[in-house]
Amino acid sequence: MKAKFLIIALTAILSAASCQTTETDKTADTTNKTNTETATKSAPASTATPEFTGEYKFPFADFPAAKTTAQAGEKVLVPSFRQLDETMQKDIKDVVLVWDEGEMVKPGDEKSEIKMFGKSKEVPNAYIIPIPPSEKAKKGDILLTRGLDYEIVVGDGDPTKPVTRRLSARWDDKDKENYSQKEFMQEPGTFIVLTKEMQPGAPITVEKDGKTQIAKLIRAEGDKVFASIYGGRTGVFPKSQVKPIPLKPSVKEGDKIMAESFSQLKPATVTKVDQEIGRVWVKFDDGKEEVLAYGDFMPAT
Repeated sequence: MKAKFLIIALTAILSAASCQTTETDKTADTTNKTNTETATKSAPASTATPEFTGEYKFPFADFPAAKTTAQAGEKVLVPSFRQLDETMQKDIKDVVLVWDEGEMVKPGDEKSEIKMFGKSKEVPNAYIIPIPPSEKAKKGDILLTRGLDYEIVVGDGDPTKPVTRRLSARWDDKDKENYSQKEFMQEPGTFIVLTKEMQPGAPITVEKDGKTQIAKLIRAEGDKVFASIYGGRTGVFPKSQVKPIPLKPSVKEGDKIMAESFSQLKPATVTKVDQEIGRVWVKFDDGKEEVLAYGDFMPAT
């Protein structure tokens, strides 16, 4: 009898262990399945954009076709091919364009072959800013360089290799390594002397989203202006709504001006002027004080 009870007890224990193992395995399987599904759902989708291999088209259909004055072998300012790829793959409002240095290979009526970083592609002429190969600059001139940066000539040396201070850098006189405090020597054929209002690269104001904003003119054709606005975004604006900003404004202490603050123009008063380095010290009507560069303000009207 004892042997019979022992067998029954042993059978019950083994059966319970088997059921527990089965339930544990089921729980583990369910947990693993849930984790796998969660990981699959939460894994970010690939954001890699394949290289664009098609034909570049200017993204603003209402802008007139444009020719170029750049000749084969001359340097030009133009957005990189990677950025131009994005103009064909994304909404142009979401694309940041930075004008870098390229070389004209073959000019055309509406598009030209440009070489950059070992590659050659046809680019709409509206993007292209020619760099005169024999440009010369003198002290006080305002220059346009790669990145659409503004520089002011501060030296009296070789006019083909002018020494400059960078106006596009935010002023910081406490950091001597800050670009606003350093001098640079420009290489021949890498800069444009800005002498006229409304020439490519010149500072302008545009009306956008009901506000007056500072921009840089890229190309003007017919009654349209293609411009680079704050943050590297671009747009086409009616020429009637575009106003030039004086390159070297004549201002003095106490003058009322409209000064740039986060791309918008706001009223301010000039407290100091340094024409040698193209800087003005201003106090905004809200009390904020700042040091601005030529191209960042215009006389109040």
